[in-house]
Amino acid sequence: MPGIVASNVFREHSWKLWCAVTVVQFAFALVGLVYGWYWTFLPLVALVCAVAIAWPRAGVYILATAIYFRQALPGSVDVYPADVLTFLVILGALTNRFMHRKHIIERTWVNRPLALILIVFAASLTMAFDLAPGMKNWARHAQLFGVIVALVSCLEWQDVAPLVRWMLILTAGFSLGNIAAYIAVGGEERIFGPTAAFFAIFTVLATLHAAVGFLMSLKKSHRWAWGFLLLIYGLALLATQTRAAMIQTILGLGLLFSIVWVWGRRSGQPYLQRRVLVLLSVLSVMALIIVGDWIPLFHRPAARITEVLEGHAHTVNLRMFLWKTGLRAFADSPILGIGLGQVQRWDQFLPFWRLDVGALGTKGLGAHNDFITYIAETGILGITAVLWLLWRMFASGTRILSQVRLHEDATRTMMLWIPVMGIVLGFFFSTHMFFSIPGILTAIYFAMWVRYSLSYESGRDKSSGAFKLSVSGKAFS
Repeated sequence: MPGIVASNVFREHSWKLWCAVTVVQFAFALVGLVYGWYWTFLPLVALVCAVAIAWPRAGVYILATAIYFRQALPGSVDVYPADVLTFLVILGALTNRFMHRKHIIERTWVNRPLALILIVFAASLTMAFDLAPGMKNWARHAQLFGVIVALVSCLEWQDVAPLVRWMLILTAGFSLGNIAAYIAVGGEERIFGPTAAFFAIFTVLATLHAAVGFLMSLKKSHRWAWGFLLLIYGLALLATQTRAAMIQTILGLGLLFSIVWVWGRRSGQPYLQRRVLVLLSVLSVMALIIVGDWIPLFHRPAARITEVLEGHAHTVNLRMFLWKTGLRAFADSPILGIGLGQVQRWDQFLPFWRLDVGALGTKGLGAHNDFITYIAETGILGITAVLWLLWRMFASGTRILSQVRLHEDATRTMMLWIPVMGIVLGFFFSTHMFFSIPGILTAIYFAMWVRYSLSYESGRDKSSGAFKLSVSGKAFS
């Protein structure tokens, strides 16, 4: 009875609420006309902040959406709404655990590597030429590691599949827009969309997801759906013309093919090996067509690839200079490096910087390689701590895959672990693994994998069904 009464009262007075909301929105619209457009969104921002803190599991979805938009906050250069949301989700997750009288930080196998990285990185600051960028860089790592810990503590296994599904849908939507823009300009420009250059890593991970779905799906309709998505993501990747992302995709697919081939043979499912051969053949033919420059639309991507193969790529030569400089800086300070965050400043204090012609066009670019950046800035101790984290990501996946016997368990394990390995592989030749929007993406994927591995190894959810994703409302695994 009280519930019915409350419902009737709400309906009776709901018009007052809507009037109030309308008045507030119009008020902020007027304020926006006077002081700036961003004031218009203040009520929505307040609602988002409240949801992220009060319901961190929902805040994760908001965060996953925000990373697709690289729009700096007013008055800043490299601070995005997603950065603010990370702190809200962290606050909400920790507060939620405190309110439920749980340990503020859940004890997991990822905590020690993350803590060691932060300790060693802080120690490397004693070697820094300029402490300010070093402190900022350390705070960035603390932020991203906090996201990993917070998401592991608030996510449930049931959240992982819908979260991946939502990100795949977003990536597909932006990919279609980018492909249309790429066709409109005749393939002569690099197209990224609202996420700018960071969108390349989104297409890499989505491509790996789609490849797993194509190889492991039990129904033909599902394989066709995954194949269609694989085509969309692949074309969007070509539209970015990002060579490092292409290499990352090829390595990730190579790992996937090897895992599926071995698992298929071990489990007595030879059709998986046939699918590997089919997909490998199709992708090889498509690669030959693109590199052969037979289709005008793919002229620019083909040219960027052939420039590297022929040794004529100027940007690759600049990268080689930066990598050589980073390794030389490491040789001069091998234990703690030159200090976290210092590669952007090394032209100011490395005595051998100007002794190479490559220095003329690379000032302020950093090392353009995460592995070399960390080994130069944090030395043997720092790179060892980072590699320990990456090794745990790798070893936990191989351990689970060696144990699984059911096709559905293997599918959902590879659906998440293969993209995580794509991120790990990119660490050795690409950039931004723990930086800005790609860093938040890394944190989300690492957290999802840690949560999955904990659930699987503890015996929970082993019989909860296949890792199912859906597009347009149709589930397929």
